[in-house]
Amino acid sequence: MGLYQAGCHSELPRAIGLLRSDAAGAFISGGGFLTRLVHLVSKISTLECFMIKLLHVDDESDILEIAKISLEMHGSIEVTPCISGEEALRIVEHFTPDIILLDYMMPYLTGPETLQALRKVPAIAEVPVAFMTARAHAEEHKELWSLGALDVIKKPFDPLTLAQRIEAAVAKSVES
Repeated sequence: MGLYQAGCHSELPRAIGLLRSDAAGAFISGGGFLTRLVHLVSKISTLECFMIKLLHVDDESDILEIAKISLEMHGSIEVTPCISGEEALRIVEHFTPDIILLDYMMPYLTGPETLQALRKVPAIAEVPVAFMTARAHAEEHKELWSLGALDVIKKPFDPLTLAQRIEAAVAKSVES
């Protein structure tokens, strides 16, 4: 992930995950944990944060635009929009997102079909995913959870809480 100089108040879950992995490494290697902890705290205190790179795939350009504005105004998420699953497959040839946000219902390749195709790309096979859907059927939501979704966001979505939902999904992926 790239470093981002801005007011990022949402990096605590990722920092905790980094500290946990760093602490485990320190116990194995015999030291250095305190030094790394001081370094990490100084990074947080100078507001040097990770920018979350999100690949958003939706066939509705209005949804893509509203989500992009909402997420990028938050300041910690950089959005790469794609109008179709096919476009997403072309984009990931040269772009590795930190999280993928997929629409459930799209023409040609649906969200689940797009995810299945994306999972075949080695560089992003383990990238966490969240889905957006206008469908309210419990069976469809169960399907999305079974595909490994970290969140299922209902349309119409709340632009004021979308960034927190994405950040929570990323934090959940770091913890697991």
